[in-house]
Amino acid sequence: MGSASLLAEDMPDFPPIGPWLASVFVAPGYRRRGTGARLVARVLEEARRLGVETVHLFTTEAAAYYVRQGWRIREPRVVQGQHGVIMSYDLASE
Repeated sequence: MGSASLLAEDMPDFPPIGPWLASVFVAPGYRRRGTGARLVARVLEEARRLGVETVHLFTTEAAAYYVRQGWRIREPRVVQGQHGVIMSYDLASE
């Protein structure tokens, strides 16, 4: 079906912030059914349980998707030749 991870660190090119939502993947047959949103929500729930105030992610393609879920763009970043953005989700303001 799919997977998502909460990592203390992601790539070495990133700023020393964390934790990171990473490796979000939904199998093709489960896309456009809310599976990705549920996976992300579950990771955020776990981060909240751990006392995390802000979670970050890096995306090259899905910034609009995450903005619709309440994430905000923090800064543009080029990683391994790929243009993308670092985004954050503030759990403390919920």
